[in-house]
Amino acid sequence: MRTVMHDVPDELIEASTMDGASLVRTFVSVVLPVVRPGLMSLTLIVFLFSWQEYLLPLVVLQTEALKPITVGAASLQGRYGVDYGGIAAAGLIAFAPLVILFLLLQRSFVRGLSAGAVK
Repeated sequence: MRTVMHDVPDELIEASTMDGASLVRTFVSVVLPVVRPGLMSLTLIVFLFSWQEYLLPLVVLQTEALKPITVGAASLQGRYGVDYGGIAAAGLIAFAPLVILFLLLQRSFVRGLSAGAVK
C-alpha cells in the first residue's frame, strides 16, 4: 500500500488544493479513486489470511461453537477413523467464499497487484 500511495501524482493533489478542496475532500475525491485497486487487493489478501487462520483459534478458543471451519474440519479426523465426506464438505465450505470473492474482485486484484509492482 505504501507504493500504491506514493504512486498518486502530486499534481492531482495540488490541483484539488488549488480548486479549494479541503484535505478530507481531496482524500475522498482524488486519492481514494486512484488507490482503489490497491485497496481491493489488500482487502482480498487480508480476508484470505484471516479466513484460513488455523493455529491461533486452535490454541485460544475453547468453545466448539466459536471455532472456525478450518479447526472444525481438523476435528473430523479422529484416532480410530476419518470422516472423509465431512472433511471434503468442510473444505468446500471453507474454500467457496474465497473463490467467489476473488471472482468478484478479480479485475481490481490484478490491477492492484500490478500497480504497486511497476516503478
